[in-house]
Amino acid sequence: MTKPTRLRQGMASMLAAAVMLPVVAYLASASNAVTIVRGERDGALLAAPLSGPSANAMAAGNAETDPSTGPASTTAPRLAAIPDATMRGALAARPLDQGIVNLAMVREIQAYAAGNANGQGAGVTSQRSVVQGPVVNGQATPGYTIPALDDARLAAWMPVVAQLGWRDTATQFNRLYVAAAGADIATILDVSEALLRRQQLMDRITPVLALVETDPKISLDLVGRLQNRPAWRGAYLESTTILTRRDQLVARYGILRELMRRGGQLTKTEVAANVIALDRGKLPELGFALWKAVHRDVVVPLNDPDFQRAAANSADDVTPVPYDWQLMTGEGFSTDAFVEDGRSALEIKWNGRGVPIFVRQRTSARSGRYRLDIVLDPENIADLSAIQFRLMCDDTAIALRQEGRVPTRLATVQPVPCAYPVFEVVGDVQSSSTPHTLLLHALHLRPLA
Repeated sequence: MTKPTRLRQGMASMLAAAVMLPVVAYLASASNAVTIVRGERDGALLAAPLSGPSANAMAAGNAETDPSTGPASTTAPRLAAIPDATMRGALAARPLDQGIVNLAMVREIQAYAAGNANGQGAGVTSQRSVVQGPVVNGQATPGYTIPALDDARLAAWMPVVAQLGWRDTATQFNRLYVAAAGADIATILDVSEALLRRQQLMDRITPVLALVETDPKISLDLVGRLQNRPAWRGAYLESTTILTRRDQLVARYGILRELMRRGGQLTKTEVAANVIALDRGKLPELGFALWKAVHRDVVVPLNDPDFQRAAANSADDVTPVPYDWQLMTGEGFSTDAFVEDGRSALEIKWNGRGVPIFVRQRTSARSGRYRLDIVLDPENIADLSAIQFRLMCDDTAIALRQEGRVPTRLATVQPVPCAYPVFEVVGDVQSSSTPHTLLLHALHLRPLA
């Protein structure tokens, strides 16, 4: 067997550990219920946790079976206690029962290993493959041992149990153990998907799949699986808090665009969750590209200039993405968007205290100078002096001030130094706490030549 690369082995170990670690713990405290054969199915696991003084010695590769690290577990004595006749009878009665076939496999392999350890194997020693646990948050996680991948019994049994489907959880764990040892990522993904379809260990598997999205082969495999809209797709694509690195965010963007390229439709929640994640990860260009690919009516550089979309979002209680208007509410002020008598409007109510941010939106503007045209009813023009408009590049504010004699036409006081600045409408410092109510019907931002 070709030895897998260290990178591939590490990825396989990380993927499989998402499912295996809780099972290694389970292995040491398996149920005491004993009903011949069936009562032992859930404990029929090939792995043994690394523990004891010889664990470090085994870290370099294969080693001879040792009582502290070998296949001995709380289940081994009970499996060995099942009479051969009983095992054969169970297999004859239920030859397609994956759990029983899996148990027979583990029982035979453990019995052979135990016989060798006791000097009954005609001088042949039983070898074990060691799988080191991945490093998570700087801490090494438990490793485990399984029968060596070239073990003739393992090679004979595994194809059989694999062909019997996905119904038995213990069997799938054994497939994961073996796949991790051989860096067989395709099998790990197959088994993980089977467990995800049954909503088993969803919270453990989805974050680890996200970690390995950066591998091009894995990402293409994931696209194919996601294209079939499995039951776990929504939970997976909407779980974005675990996308903490730039390369992970770029990989996720690539997966979503590839899904779209293949004709797949993204749901509103899938798009929104990932656009927000890309913006949070300081990748606004990718966030906007994804948003614009889904919403063809996006206006540049300031979207939804007449607040119609904001009014619809407000009515439906939709969480806006950064490229929509984000309406703020706080102590002494409130904002709302609505449509009345066929006209949409943004309403700002403020008691005149403080300098609150009323609304904001991530724009698609590039660096340069901009003009802002404000549409509002004449009776509201006087209240414009109570608010200010600005473009934010991180902590740098570029103000928009009145241009000439027209109070509804503003321009940036200096060039905007960044791309994708955030547009904000904020309160201006007031000499007195005079309440204000302002209705804006549109805000048009345009680049200046």
